[in-house]
Amino acid sequence: MTRKNFLEMFLTILMIFTGFFGVGLSLKSQGTGAFLMYTIDSNLLNLIVNLLVLCSWIANVNIKKFLEHNILLTLRYTAACCLGLTFLIVILVLGPMMGYRQLLFTGPMIFKHLLNPLLAVGSYLLLNDQTKLNFRNNLLTLIPTILYGIIIIVLNILKIIKGPYPFLMVRYQSLTTTILWILIILLINFIVAKLLQWATQSIQ
Repeated sequence: MTRKNFLEMFLTILMIFTGFFGVGLSLKSQGTGAFLMYTIDSNLLNLIVNLLVLCSWIANVNIKKFLEHNILLTLRYTAACCLGLTFLIVILVLGPMMGYRQLLFTGPMIFKHLLNPLLAVGSYLLLNDQTKLNFRNNLLTLIPTILYGIIIIVLNILKIIKGPYPFLMVRYQSLTTTILWILIILLINFIVAKLLQWATQSIQ
């Protein structure tokens, strides 16, 4: 095993542990309602992807062989982008509303809002040297966010849930405001995807 492979496995196992802590503590405090949060869903996606990487490494020993498959590479890229979006929404939108200390440095927030996003993005930038990203890959990273938005907005319209984020309370804001928020969030998601693409190409 090369030094780089060892580092990759170390970061993969670390993200599995932090992912379990972040998701597990949230489920303990919020129950299954935690899955209504984009934060939890993006953390869960990253946890699943890293578990797949670990299982492949155990099965094949040579992790590089499995990582050459485009599906897993796309999933890792998508998970990193979703967690990057999570981090930026906390920093740019929720932090000013609710306080950075509460959202970044308390309980499971440390894992799901801070450590997991930084680990996912950082490990992707440091270790990925195989993915040939293009505009199609950028657009694919929007799919989880779009699906989440559709489900949550429908549940809000049907009065099944309220929120869970202030900008998703569609019954309490105008259609124009809702559309504007959707466009802003998708734009941030796309920008994160492009920045990761440019950064990996620069490193290569």
